[in-house]
Amino acid sequence: MSTSVITRRISAQEVGDLTLKLTKIEGETGNELNIALCYHQLLKDLGLQAELDYVEEKRPNVIGRIPGVGNGKSLMLHGHLDTIPIGNCVPPMIENGSVYGRGSLDDRGSLAAIAICAKSIIESGRKLLGDLYIVATVDEESPPGRGKGIASIVNRIRTGKMSVDAAINTDGPYYGVKIAQGGCALFTIKVSREGGTSYAATSTLSSNPILWSGEIIRRLEEMDKEMISRKRHPLISLRPTIQIGEIKGGDFVFTVPDVVELSGAIRWDPGEDYEEVTARLKTSMSSLEKFIQEKYDRSARIVLSTRIDQEACEVSGNSEIVQCLKRAIFCVTGKQLDIIGTRYVSELSVVINVGKIPAVEFGAVPADNVTMHTDHECVNIEDLADLTKIYSEAVMEFCGII
Repeated sequence: MSTSVITRRISAQEVGDLTLKLTKIEGETGNELNIALCYHQLLKDLGLQAELDYVEEKRPNVIGRIPGVGNGKSLMLHGHLDTIPIGNCVPPMIENGSVYGRGSLDDRGSLAAIAICAKSIIESGRKLLGDLYIVATVDEESPPGRGKGIASIVNRIRTGKMSVDAAINTDGPYYGVKIAQGGCALFTIKVSREGGTSYAATSTLSSNPILWSGEIIRRLEEMDKEMISRKRHPLISLRPTIQIGEIKGGDFVFTVPDVVELSGAIRWDPGEDYEEVTARLKTSMSSLEKFIQEKYDRSARIVLSTRIDQEACEVSGNSEIVQCLKRAIFCVTGKQLDIIGTRYVSELSVVINVGKIPAVEFGAVPADNVTMHTDHECVNIEDLADLTKIYSEAVMEFCGII
């Protein structure tokens, strides 16, 4: 296979320069207005129909569209506008063939790629048969992000305001074609007793909620071991887990606290969902509360709260968009990439489970993934150029072009 004339015109310098331009614009979660306005104007200047979709005041998604002229299928290319906090990240710059800076890899490079993909098609003078949507959303980076941006987009799809037959999520791996992910939820467990804090010298250790939290940790360990024993998902290399990230309790060495709080995350495989997994956790904590009451203190209480991060999802490896993307990758790189799943989560699940359309994830994240969310975040420019070409080939095949 060989790439089209349209694809061969795409240059690495153009993609790198645009990635740098976008990376220079701050856009932490909750403060996406400036990057949204910039991207909206960019799509308009490139010749797309473009609109701002406000999910909250000063927080708009950007929706660009190249309307199709025939009866072709419509495709959405989707990335996100927001970044994690800038922190001490290296300032935006180009060095040693990479763009550095907060958001360069996650997800400004991919946003540059899909914009230039659209530009290359418009400038060719050729016409797509189906619609192409270029979508950039706010509110993606969890935990501050709650997915309000992508929720607005899938609502448009479900209500017919956007007619989309399939989607490619760009916030993903460059080393494989992602069709599945496990689910993830955050949890907080509070164990407490009545009577407030007490003086350590007048209290027994058995009355201390810090001691009781050890029972909670042991119970979570038991659940984790049970998850290990299950048959593994064939596409996801890392196993399901329960993990504790924070423990809070007590504020003085001679005082017994009245409450201890544990926070963490639980991850599961496709085939289960948030309701099933959290119901098991709730049942386990309820029985543990009774155990602690009988062993230690009748006033002991356990309160569990959970919040979905992303749901598990999976599409068929034989679906048209998956096979179309695989052919585009081979056309550009000569590589036959594997179909994969991941333990890390993204908004792919919202598009598949809520939007009810087939979707696949393929982006700029390399196999070692050593810079995302770090202070030396960067993205390789040659990879971005190939990514842009791959998107272009996939669009032309899936939507059709004349």
